[in-house]
Amino acid sequence: MQSLRHQPWFSHHRNKILVLILVAIMVIYILMFNAIRHRIYDTNDNTNESKKHDTTAEQQSKDLLEHLLSQLKSQNEQLRHQVVTLQQELKVAKVFNPNRNDDSDDSTRSSTLSTTTTHSSTTLSTPSSSTLSTTLSTPPQSPYNEFEYWNRNYYIRSDPHRNACSNDIGFGLVERWRNAEKLICGIDSSITTTTTTETTTTTTLKKPSTTFTTTSSSIAPSKVLMYRIQQTRHVAQDNFIRILNMIVPLNSFSGNGFSNGWYANCEKDTSLWVDHDQRLFQLHLNHWMRAFRGSTNSNKIQKCDQIISKRLVLVQRDGEFNLFHSMTDFVNIFINYLMILGKNVQEGRIPNDSTNENVEFFDHFVKNSHIVLLDHYQKGYYYEILEKLGDQVFTHSEYKKYLQEEYPHLKMDSLVCFEEVLMVTPGGSCFLMKDAWRPNPCRESDILKAFSTYITRKVLQGHHLVRRRGHPHQDPIKIVFSTRKVKETAATIYRRIMNEDELKQALENDPILKHKHNVEIKFIDFGQVGSIQAQIRIIHQETDILIGGHGAGLTHTMWLPEEAVLVELFPSGFHSSFFRNLAKWRGIQYLAMQNDKSENVVDAHMHWTKIDPEEFVQLIRAAVNIVEHHHLGTGIHAVAFDGTNENHHL
Repeated sequence: MQSLRHQPWFSHHRNKILVLILVAIMVIYILMFNAIRHRIYDTNDNTNESKKHDTTAEQQSKDLLEHLLSQLKSQNEQLRHQVVTLQQELKVAKVFNPNRNDDSDDSTRSSTLSTTTTHSSTTLSTPSSSTLSTTLSTPPQSPYNEFEYWNRNYYIRSDPHRNACSNDIGFGLVERWRNAEKLICGIDSSITTTTTTETTTTTTLKKPSTTFTTTSSSIAPSKVLMYRIQQTRHVAQDNFIRILNMIVPLNSFSGNGFSNGWYANCEKDTSLWVDHDQRLFQLHLNHWMRAFRGSTNSNKIQKCDQIISKRLVLVQRDGEFNLFHSMTDFVNIFINYLMILGKNVQEGRIPNDSTNENVEFFDHFVKNSHIVLLDHYQKGYYYEILEKLGDQVFTHSEYKKYLQEEYPHLKMDSLVCFEEVLMVTPGGSCFLMKDAWRPNPCRESDILKAFSTYITRKVLQGHHLVRRRGHPHQDPIKIVFSTRKVKETAATIYRRIMNEDELKQALENDPILKHKHNVEIKFIDFGQVGSIQAQIRIIHQETDILIGGHGAGLTHTMWLPEEAVLVELFPSGFHSSFFRNLAKWRGIQYLAMQNDKSENVVDAHMHWTKIDPEEFVQLIRAAVNIVEHHHLGTGIHAVAFDGTNENHHL
């Protein structure tokens, strides 16, 4: 005897019957729910005994309701699975039985089915019963593979901060910038531009990577692209500008931006580029964009005196001598490069491998970029890092001189056309400035890891890039204390640790560090080391624990190896999360200590303080244990002494 689902009438009206069953179940569910709800809420509680009775009845009703709901959900899930299975069987049956008609199919579906059947009949033969049985028993395919979907979204599901953190400090931030692109000046589609067929000559300089093009043809169309996003806890929106085919008078480059303006062969979109909106462009970008003198057509500009294909990267720095503020400019340049490069470099994480395709692609991008500083600062102490982000770096005056030397025919009022110009996001808007006075919950920024790897690779190229640690008992744990010495007057250095010699002696004489652990202690004034290359080499290759008072020197956390520890010392009455956040974003373990004894305050105004030697030694013991356990592959818990009472798994 055939089962119900194999009866002809059931097969013909299968979907209708299943829908009716589901509707009936839902009606029963609603009626029962209403009856139980009235039973719960309409009881009489006039006396204490009735109240107790009502409470008992209410609890019984709730239990009954929960039981019924669980039963209904279970039945509903079973029916849903049966419906999906039957629908899958129906699709398979239609493929193998093209003559079968279903009254639920409309004409379009019938024609599509017949077309599919026609194509299938040329390749499929009548299946055997065993093959058909195997096909029908195959579970229905989900719209996505749940296992792959879970793997793709594992970190988002396991860590609720993961996705938000990526959008704030990771490659999700790069994607947000890229998706915010808007064309604010372009060629009107209604305007027909004429192109000439005059010859174009290419002049290649002695350097193989530097190519410039001169032409006597009409100016190519321009595009002005604005990228504008609202970063978390930023008061205003932040900007990045990219211009394709920008026309600049040579004498316009200045410390204030463009003293004589710039032009573009495009028409402004006045709905997006609003002249009177003072908040449209941020900080110096507002001044630079207001230097736009209009289209080439309105100014009757017919041609360029020189076309330069090398990318022009315009930067106004946040300073030249403070390493932390300089780093905000460098990281923003790096982020803007990633925005232009696309996902291939992003997903490659720009690893430490010179043979990697992504690294070569990024290096080529950097090699084809000139960085021009439109500010009044000196070159500064950290100029060498900036040089790793471009083929050459110029001040505005150096760049004008450079162009005139390369092209003697150029005069100060000559028009120079740049095929691509990047106006870099201001350093003050970099996420490194985020949460300066509060701990940030995010960890391990993909951007900072990629930036650190790239700069370290470029700076230390050929100088044993990666330090291979041996066993802690053979290879000593290297402790570096970053000192802050007075160079000119007593007022030149804030937040000084006044008993550094006492702390050094306490570390050297500690019996546990001396006999149980193999440590090597150095006190270094990085201001006296020399080049930034030498500083990065010390941090990356010769430091396991970096110690220092709060100050820009702790920005060297950027170059620490991943098994290292940062120890920050605070004076009384002062606390900041700059370097705590930086350490977490780099994946570096962080410990901190703050003076809480009034007798150790040397100068409250200058934040000069002493650190208790006994407590300091205990903190360094904890840091040494962290490094050892990291090397041995074990995990320990330690408290970050930063005022947050936050437990870090190490």
